[in-house]
Amino acid sequence: MEFADWRTREKVAQIFETVRSQIDDLAGIVVDLRKEEGGPPVGKPIQIQLASRYPELLIPAAARVRNKFNSMTGLNSIEDSRPLPGIDWEIVVDRAQAAKYGADVGSVGNMIQMTTVGYKIGTYRPDDSDDEIEIRVRFPGRTERSKNSIMYD
Repeated sequence: MEFADWRTREKVAQIFETVRSQIDDLAGIVVDLRKEEGGPPVGKPIQIQLASRYPELLIPAAARVRNKFNSMTGLNSIEDSRPLPGIDWEIVVDRAQAAKYGADVGSVGNMIQMTTVGYKIGTYRPDDSDDEIEIRVRFPGRTERSKNSIMYD
């Protein structure tokens, strides 16, 4: 984000708060808002990395750390890398019926992806980032879909 001239716009803190309030409820979106700083980039002021011989303990431990940070005043833009909650669906495909329409299990799965989270068609890595961004195609309309909204008998 690039700001307009500082004399004609709101204060940066107010702009950041507006942006945060508009994106807080978007699952899967991670936004790091920072004021411009001189010198080489160093990341967030506080960074904690958890490691364990018992991986099943890491997610609950990360949740405890996150909850502690959330209860502290003066901290903002708190994020963690725990996996996002998902939905596990079991779809039973009548292969004979699907074949009548030229479909198979794979095409049914792709259509379900397209209806829910979007079908991944590729990735993009911006020049200034080490992370890839998924490129997904989805049906227009609502961005959130549930199993009940696509059920058909």
